[in-house]
Amino acid sequence: MTELELIIKNGKVVTASDTYVADVGVKDGKIETIGVNLSPGSGTQVIVAKGK
Repeated sequence: MTELELIIKNGKVVTASDTYVADVGVKDGKIETIGVNLSPGSGTQVIVAKGK
């Protein structure tokens, strides 16, 4: 995977069947990946969404 531009950490992810806490990785303005403990690269902006 190439470097993500933005990682939103510990956000609430809502789907049609579930709600859970995860990290969301964004590249080129689109969601690239959803996972736990995504690792930022040197140029990745990180936003902590916990409690927001």
